[in-house]
Amino acid sequence: MKSAQQTLTELSHDLNAQICAQVCGRDVTRAQLAAWFQRVEDKTNWKNPIDATVTVADDFDLIGIYTAIEFFTGSKASACHFSGRNTYRFEARGYYLTCGA
Repeated sequence: MKSAQQTLTELSHDLNAQICAQVCGRDVTRAQLAAWFQRVEDKTNWKNPIDATVTVADDFDLIGIYTAIEFFTGSKASACHFSGRNTYRFEARGYYLTCGA
């Protein structure tokens, strides 16, 4: 019989492997979205508004961050080119302001 911890670990693995979106015509998993989101989320509480400056590798990376913000918070992000090559400032209302929770 599996322990509760084994079951949770397997469930987490299964959730992270799920294809949740398409970015630039490519399927992306929840784990990929989470990695993008972690780059811009408020480190004290992921549900807070987003105001982060990051360097992106390419269009796939840039659009992936937009997609991740919408996936996790339900809010639409805006981004403006910041100083330096491929550096953008992302802003979004965040989960609390968008969902009211």
